[in-house]
Amino acid sequence: MNIILFNLKTASDLLGVSQRKVQRLIASGKLQSHKVGEQVRISAEAMAQYLEDCRREYPLSCTLKTILKN
Repeated sequence: MNIILFNLKTASDLLGVSQRKVQRLIASGKLQSHKVGEQVRISAEAMAQYLEDCRREYPLSCTLKTILKN
């Protein structure tokens, strides 16, 4: 089983937000992360789960940017 992990910069690029926003999502518990040594990594699965949770919360008219502003 291969697990794909992204660093903060790559995760923020993929989500289209700042690295600070990704850090806030992690701190709030909305985005799960893993510590690998001293570094934070976000799995592709965790990002997909976060996006799915957002779609449930904003089912009708939200774009990714609208979701991530909240």
